[in-house]
Amino acid sequence: MKKMNNSLTSIKRIGISAFAAGAILFAGGNAVSADEGSEFGENLMYEGKSSEHVAELNELLADRDLLKSEADATYTAATTEAVIAFQKEHDLLVDGLAGAQTVGALSELSVGDNGYLVEELQKDLNDLGLYKYDIDGLFGPITEQAVKDFQAKYGIEQTGVAGPDTYAALYYGSNPAVAAKPAEETTEEVVEEE
Repeated sequence: MKKMNNSLTSIKRIGISAFAAGAILFAGGNAVSADEGSEFGENLMYEGKSSEHVAELNELLADRDLLKSEADATYTAATTEAVIAFQKEHDLLVDGLAGAQTVGALSELSVGDNGYLVEELQKDLNDLGLYKYDIDGLFGPITEQAVKDFQAKYGIEQTGVAGPDTYAALYYGSNPAVAAKPAEETTEEVVEEE
């Protein structure tokens, strides 16, 4: 247990969220192959990881002129720097890791999108009472309206697109419902509870 506490203290110093730290500490040997059969954004991506999802992430970062080369399928130090720049620019948790929130914000989800990221967005909007339908991972007019309702409620331009501003407000803004979400605990809070 002491070794784990030392690891948590080290992670705390570099400012990684408890969720991300847990994924790194406990994924073990399965972390590199975790993307096989998964959807983009479903698994945490971090430096040293290689997969088709990292290639997709690098492409999104290159499209935003945050990364010079998009062809690489490896999460390099340059990828980390680009992710950090994106997170800082859009008031997201700055940890250099690409999880569902960062990938969702980069993807700018809209009508016609589907999959894991849309499902997570629907769950979060459902938790806030803004989406009251089946969580099916399909971004259609009902999900679009829920996003617009969220945007209206939190002073964001009502585009119906879940982009960086929407994700920043949804996860890291002044929304009191968001502050209660357990996935957003910091490692400091986790250490105090042990």
